[in-house]
Amino acid sequence: MPITLQGFPAGACGDATPLLGYYLKTHGFGTFDYVSGIGEDEDGERTSHAWLRQGDIIVDITADQFRDKAPVIVTDASPWHEGFEVEVPHEADFHVYDANTVATLSGAYAAIMETLEGFGCRVTSTGHDAGPALRNAPPIDRMTITCAEIGAF
Repeated sequence: MPITLQGFPAGACGDATPLLGYYLKTHGFGTFDYVSGIGEDEDGERTSHAWLRQGDIIVDITADQFRDKAPVIVTDASPWHEGFEVEVPHEADFHVYDANTVATLSGAYAAIMETLEGFGCRVTSTGHDAGPALRNAPPIDRMTITCAEIGAF
């Protein structure tokens, strides 16, 4: 696992975001943007963060690296995210990077998928057709990950 993911969620947003973006795209949830932002943490220190965005929908699985943030944020309105100075440099898919990064993150993706499969996990959603990944797919109303070994979350 890359060092950036070993302390998940702390410091993991830059790699976790394109990994999740690729996962969601390949599982029929449409294409997401990789959003990176610069802001201030609770102590007034400059900090950076990254998350997914599809239209108005924000998906953030590493917000809990910051004090008092939920472990997973899926919303169409987040004053906290709106407080960052943001840029959208590319699609949220690790395959847009250089060959070395693609190789590293491909290995991480394979390990994550193997772990999920080992727990018997599957993803289901409502709100749009789970057909081909379309950039303008209607928003996801609800996504559930169910793992035989863990339950639903």
